[in-house]
Amino acid sequence: MRRRSFIKGAVTAVGSGLMAPRLGGAARLVDAPARSLPDPGEAAGGDLIPDTLDLASRGALSINALTGAADPQRNYETYLSGHLVFRPANMSNLNGMCAAKPVHALPNLRVMSGSKQNANFDVRMLEACTNEVEDDGLWWLSTKDRPWRAKSSGEPGGTEGGRDIFCVLGQSRLMVALIDCYSKYLNDPKCLDLAGKMSDGMAKIALRNDDLAWYHYIRHRSGWPGSSDPNGDPDPTGAGGGGFIFTNGHPLRAFSRWYAVSGDKNALDMAQRLTRFLLRPEVWGNGEGPTTVDATTHALWKGHFHSHSMGMAGLLEYAVATNDARVAQFVVDFYAYSRNFGISRIGWFPCFAGPMSEVQQNCLNSWGAKSVMMEGCDIGDMTFLAAHLSSAGFGDYWEDIDMWTRNQLVEYQMINRDILQEIVAGSPAHKIDPETETDNNVIERNVGAFMSSADPTVGEPWWTMCCNANCAFGGLYSAWKSIVQTTGEVSRVNLLLNRNSTALDVASYLPYEGKVILSNKTSRKIYVRVPRWADKKVVRAWVNQEELTPVWFGDYLVADRLQRGDTVIVEFPMVETVEKYRELTSGIEYTIRFRGNTVVDISPRSLVPLRPRGVSDAGSTFGFTKGYPLYQRDFYKQQKSTPMKQRPRYVPTMEL
Repeated sequence: MRRRSFIKGAVTAVGSGLMAPRLGGAARLVDAPARSLPDPGEAAGGDLIPDTLDLASRGALSINALTGAADPQRNYETYLSGHLVFRPANMSNLNGMCAAKPVHALPNLRVMSGSKQNANFDVRMLEACTNEVEDDGLWWLSTKDRPWRAKSSGEPGGTEGGRDIFCVLGQSRLMVALIDCYSKYLNDPKCLDLAGKMSDGMAKIALRNDDLAWYHYIRHRSGWPGSSDPNGDPDPTGAGGGGFIFTNGHPLRAFSRWYAVSGDKNALDMAQRLTRFLLRPEVWGNGEGPTTVDATTHALWKGHFHSHSMGMAGLLEYAVATNDARVAQFVVDFYAYSRNFGISRIGWFPCFAGPMSEVQQNCLNSWGAKSVMMEGCDIGDMTFLAAHLSSAGFGDYWEDIDMWTRNQLVEYQMINRDILQEIVAGSPAHKIDPETETDNNVIERNVGAFMSSADPTVGEPWWTMCCNANCAFGGLYSAWKSIVQTTGEVSRVNLLLNRNSTALDVASYLPYEGKVILSNKTSRKIYVRVPRWADKKVVRAWVNQEELTPVWFGDYLVADRLQRGDTVIVEFPMVETVEKYRELTSGIEYTIRFRGNTVVDISPRSLVPLRPRGVSDAGSTFGFTKGYPLYQRDFYKQQKSTPMKQRPRYVPTMEL
C-alpha cells in the first residue's frame, strides 16, 4: 500500500521538462525581479554560547531542501517526492498537489534562521501557485502549458489523464500562507485580496445542506466526482478512516483564518458549517477505548494518524477565531488521547492507530512489514497542536514539545551528506526519465529534508513534500517560536533551547549541563520554565552575581525587576535515566538512555527499515539496502564538558 493511500489514490507521473509560460489567471503579487525579500532580522554580537541544539540552523538547512525541491526550468514548481534510495538519487513529479506547503514554510524558516540562500526562489514559488488562481477564485491545477502534468493519471493524486483538477487541500494551504505569512512578510495587500477571492470561490463550490458543508479531495471542471450525501464516502479511500477529517479540516482552517483577519461573515458561515460536519458522530465512529466512553464527544479515533491530526488544526483555528470553548476542548481531548499511541516519550507516533487486527490488515499485511512506521507529518502535526494549544491557553504542553523536538523531530531531518552519499552509492541502479525526474545535484539539494517515514531507530531515506514541509513549519518553526514568548516587558522562556530574540537571548547548556544563561535586553520580568524532570528543590538562580530566592509560578522560575544588560543564570543537576518502551505493532522493546529529555542512546538498532518496501507519493516503488540511522549521539556520552561556538550574528525582529 502506498504511503499516502490513506488519503488519496494513485499519485501520477509528470511530463516534459520544458519551461512553461506564465499563466494569466491572477495578477502578480509582487514584481519579483525588482523586489528583494525583506530582512527579518538584525546583526547580533558574536560571544560564545554552548554548541547545543540550535533550531535556527536547522531552519536554514530546511530552506536548502525546500528551495532545492523547486525546478527553475519548470516554472519554479516543486517536486512531490525525493528518493535517496536509487542510484542516482532523483526527485520526481511536479503535479502541484503539495506546492503550497513549502511556500507556506519558507517565510517562517527565513524569519527564524536569517538564511538568504536561494532568496529569489520564494516569490517565484509563490507565484507558481497564485498565477493559476482563476477568475472563479479557484486554484486549478491545469495541464495547459504544463506538459509535465499532461501525462498525469489517476485520482485524486493527479490530473487524471490530462484533466484539470481543483485540490481543496492546496487551495486551503495557499490561503493560510497568504494570510499568515506573505501579507506580513511582503507587506503586500494583494495577498489578502487574493485570499478573500479564494475564500469566496471555495465557498461557492461547497457541498452543503441546511446546516452542513463539506468537500471531497478533488473537483473536476465538470463538478465533484464523489457522493453528494454527507454520510456517503466517510472515508473516500476506503483505507482505514480519517479521509473526510483530513480533507475538510484544511478548508476549515482557511475559512477560520480568513474570518479572523477580515470579519467576513460568509467565511464564518462556512467555518461553522464545516465544524458541524466534522463533529458529527458519523465522522468519528466508535473510536477506541472503553465502551462507556462517549468517543464521538471526546475525539477518540482510529485510522490514519495524519488525516486526523491535520484535521484538528482546522478545528483549533476555528476554536481560537470564534472563542468556542467546546470545540477547543474537543481538540484538547483529541490531543491527549493521540499522545498515548506509539512511543510518545520521544515523539514517535504510528502512521496508523487502532486494533491490531486493523493494523495487520491495513499496514503489516499489505506492506510485508514487521512494524508500522511513523510518517513525518505525525510529529509535525503533534508539535504544531502542542504549541498552539499551549499558546492559546488551552493547556500546558511545553514538556511534550521539548521531548519531541530534541528527539524524533530533529532526527527526521537528513543533515549528514556523507551518510546520504553512502546510501545512494549502495542503492539499486535507476534509469532517469528526463520527462518525469531529475538527478541534478539531488543529494546536495536534499540536505536538510525531512524524511517521510521511519522506525524508532532508522529512517527510510526518501521524502514527500507533505511531510518535508509539514515538519519544517508545523514542527521546527512552531517549536522555535515557542522558545521565547514576549508581551510588553514580560517574557516567558518555555523551552531551554538556544535562541536570539529582541527581548533576550537564550544560551542553553542542556543536555551536557543543567544550565541556561539568559542575556536580557528589554524584559522587566522573565518566567523561566524548568523541565519537569529537574528537582525544583535544588534549582539555583542568579541575576548577575546575586543569588535569587526561588519564586515559582507552576513550572516557571520568576526573575523580576530586571534591567537591560542583566544576566540571569539558572542551574540544576542533570538527571540520567534508562527507560524501556515497547512498540506494540512490532513487539520490540526499546531500551532508551535519556539525559533529561534528550535521547543519548537507544537499542536495539536496525540497519534497514522494518518495512521491506516503500512507495512514494510520486509512485516510485523501492526497497531499502540501508536506512538513514537515527540517534547517532555518541558525542553526548564522550564529551566531558559543554562544547562552545560563536553566537549567530542574527536576531529576528518579526514573527509570523
